[in-house]
Amino acid sequence: MPPGDVNQLTINAGYRESTHNTVFGFNCSACAEPHSPHHKIHF
Repeated sequence: MPPGDVNQLTINAGYRESTHNTVFGFNCSACAEPHSPHHKIHF
């Protein structure tokens, strides 16, 4: 995985952690699964 993607996933993961109980958690719970990091790019 390119370094840029890793950095983006890190940012998105942190963002998801602060919003996982909001609209993202309800509409994209599957995308928020830790074992599907490539899906976090949507956020």
